[in-house]
Amino acid sequence: MPHADGSLIQHIKSLPALPSIASELLAIIDQDDADVAALARRISSDQALAAKTLQLANSPFYGMANRVATIQQAITVLGVYCIRNVVTACAVTSGWSAAGAAVDIPAFWRHSILTAASARNLARVLRQDPELAFMAGLLHDLGALVLATGFPEQYTELGRIGNAEAQRLAERERFGFDHSEAGSALAAQWNFPAAIQVAVRSHHEPELSAQGIPRVVRVANQLAHALAEPDAGAGAAACQEALAELNLSDAQSERVVNQTRESFQDLCRALIG
Repeated sequence: MPHADGSLIQHIKSLPALPSIASELLAIIDQDDADVAALARRISSDQALAAKTLQLANSPFYGMANRVATIQQAITVLGVYCIRNVVTACAVTSGWSAAGAAVDIPAFWRHSILTAASARNLARVLRQDPELAFMAGLLHDLGALVLATGFPEQYTELGRIGNAEAQRLAERERFGFDHSEAGSALAAQWNFPAAIQVAVRSHHEPELSAQGIPRVVRVANQLAHALAEPDAGAGAAACQEALAELNLSDAQSERVVNQTRESFQDLCRALIG
């Protein structure tokens, strides 16, 4: 079994960085006086990224009043901060397309996207940062890909363990750390905000995610599992259970669920095809 700290750090360092174009774009965006024209030109120079960005910007998820035809229009209407997340989401979902037989990649990203949509909608109701919540939700399970790509045979041997806590215990026994810890370490290496690192690390631990974005992501993860429940009755009950601790009104809960369902397929088409 790998030694916990040393093996985790060594493996995280060996993983590829974000795609180079994403790193370039984030460097432009993070400047105090970000050059919108330069940002638009750089996004437009990558045909696939430009197409995804426009598709996502025009999706019902962002509720644009009028359709945008150019990247510069998208930046102007959505704002640089929002475009930062759009670009990062497109880069992350396209940059990690395989993890052997250990992970069903399409199913993995569908759950991650459903969690991200749930987190964004919950954050708006709870007056948290919706864009930060969206990115944290999208990345919350990324550690599973870390384990699957770094230790494919061992991770495949774990199989599909239904209970989340049992899965984490099995990961810790086999690798010395679990997917939450691995994902948080990767988020730190990629210089994502501390709130995202904490949310990824604590999305299965209520005592560590009792407020703020970490709490939003933990509940969003539970809600995403509930929304994917094939039995409508069981799914509705699971949704109520997931949202119970937030003390939302019936109207707020219904709005979060409906908005998440309405935007999910469009997000999937934009981000994973």
